[in-house]
Amino acid sequence: MFLISLEDFKSSRLYFESFQRELVDRCLLIISEHRGTDPKSVIASAKSTKEKREREGYSFDQVWIVFDTEGHQHPRRKDINNAIEQCRALSFKMAMSNPSFEYWLLLHFVPYGQPINDSAAAESLLKKHIKDYHKGMNAYDATRDKLDIAINNAKEGFKSRGGELENTHPCTMNPCTQIYRLIENLQAD
Repeated sequence: MFLISLEDFKSSRLYFESFQRELVDRCLLIISEHRGTDPKSVIASAKSTKEKREREGYSFDQVWIVFDTEGHQHPRRKDINNAIEQCRALSFKMAMSNPSFEYWLLLHFVPYGQPINDSAAAESLLKKHIKDYHKGMNAYDATRDKLDIAINNAKEGFKSRGGELENTHPCTMNPCTQIYRLIENLQAD
């Protein structure tokens, strides 16, 4: 059983809710309630949801925290570093995207390794492939059949720019995404 806590209450939530429907026969995925966009709030939501569900008799194999860096120059860097440490202490796994979740969606269509300033720039690049894309759109149907391409593009992005899949800090590599790690874990269960 998986628990995912998301920074975003729109795009990534809709994506994972759709993905969840396909997993129903293989594993149970619970998405925690949205409490805010800062990493501390995302972790707090995961922690409280996990505790509540465990009191109800659930047991989680993995707890994932999903959020964006908002770009390498963004002032969230200190908050992100604190979140990484807190996740380690709680044995939670993390899947960050730099600069945003839209970069993960973009990788379903093209490998892209040029720096992306912010989420608006990532969204603009994505609109070249999903013309009507906007925050709050469920892009899962438009990307579903390209999931293996996105996973490969995400991994190759790390490798081609000298990063290590598991040990590169997402704030130091723009663009990058660790969403593929979560997807692979969900598919393997």
